[in-house]
Amino acid sequence: MIDALHHSRKLIEKPVTRRGFIKLGAFVAAAGLAPRPVFADIPAFPEPERRLAFYNTHTGENLDVEYWEKGEYIPGALAEINHVLRDHRTDEVMPIHQDLLDLLHTLGGILEIGEPFHVISGYRTISAAPPSL
Repeated sequence: MIDALHHSRKLIEKPVTRRGFIKLGAFVAAAGLAPRPVFADIPAFPEPERRLAFYNTHTGENLDVEYWEKGEYIPGALAEINHVLRDHRTDEVMPIHQDLLDLLHTLGGILEIGEPFHVISGYRTISAAPPSL
């Protein structure tokens, strides 16, 4: 029992590698594709709030916002997130899929990041895309 506890503690204390992060992302993506009945036996404990933080590396904008409260998405918060993720070249804004926000929230919690997600590339309009080769 002590050996198992020591082994599990070592797994928790390991730093997250790029390969481990990609594996986790693939697992979460695959779980999202699974039919809903697969998760029927898992009790749902809805979180009272969900929060995300972003730093846009191109514009220098910071956003730390609660986007979910009491089982509902907050429209104003979603608009703020969409603005930070806009095409910074043209200022065109497109709505981001709410499931992606939930995935980012979940990953941030699992990985205990504690830092804002750095936005390197958000939405990109066709006119701002580089020419194809």
